[in-house]
Amino acid sequence: MQVSSVKSSNLLAVAFDAGSERLAVQFQSRRAWIYQCVPFHTYRSLMQADSKGSYFARHIRGRFPDAELAPAEVADIFAAAASPAPATERWLVSVLAQVRGASPVLL
Repeated sequence: MQVSSVKSSNLLAVAFDAGSERLAVQFQSRRAWIYQCVPFHTYRSLMQADSKGSYFARHIRGRFPDAELAPAEVADIFAAAASPAPATERWLVSVLAQVRGASPVLL
């Protein structure tokens, strides 16, 4: 699944698998639901919406078969959105340090 953090007062992260047309949505409460038979254009529109929470409420919630995810499933799907990979974080810190002319310091 392709996982993306989102800026929203309601949604925290979204994951989508185009092959199976499954959309997983994690809310700010940390609970998550999976929606079946979601076309790619619906996912794309969600990701492009100015208000992702409003788009979700109008076009996804109640319109596709859904099920709440168990905590272990939530961790498996959304772990990538929770924090950057350590190697990526080290690379970013190094690049920022070079741009600023300072020596890199790991966070």
